[in-house]
Amino acid sequence: MTNGSKDRMRREAMTALRDAGVAIRGMMGDVAPATPQVAGMTRRPVVVAIAAANEVSAAVQPLVDAGLHVQSVVTPALALMSLARLRRAFIVPDATEAYVALEERMTSFALVRNGALVAARDFAWGYLGESFGDQQPRPREEIAARLADELEDFFGAMCIRGGAEAQVCICGSLPELRSMTVPLMERLDLEVETLDSLFT
Repeated sequence: MTNGSKDRMRREAMTALRDAGVAIRGMMGDVAPATPQVAGMTRRPVVVAIAAANEVSAAVQPLVDAGLHVQSVVTPALALMSLARLRRAFIVPDATEAYVALEERMTSFALVRNGALVAARDFAWGYLGESFGDQQPRPREEIAARLADELEDFFGAMCIRGGAEAQVCICGSLPELRSMTVPLMERLDLEVETLDSLFT
């Protein structure tokens, strides 16, 4: 996209999607820079996220009904990228870090390098048990094994070789989240940090 305001880059990205044959009618979209800005460059790659506007409105309606003002909505991957940027002072330059959001029924991964989102993956699996209405967390060993397997597959799909990742950062609503660090470190042979430590 041509360097400019975010609104201008978003409009240009949506036009490019339409011209490429992507159906954008009734869709809302946003962009995030895929690389740091380089002085003198007039164009910049971006990541585009689109979603059906009516589905997004329905998802946030309970928040509006509760009296909250929703200013913006982002994908899990962009939220994880924002967390990564908060940690920029602690990141090794050019290292790839994996950010994990582990919730009750969903998990999201984001690979971030130099503050830019490289790749992302969401899947319908969380820390609660499989049966409907089950509110008990799975055993820690099961959660760690599944996360490690999925992360290894993700690294492989992105052609990231062992040692290229600086660390794995994990956040989410799992009680006693810090207890996940040791089993994940043992499986992945990488440093694992829980992001709740940023705020304690």
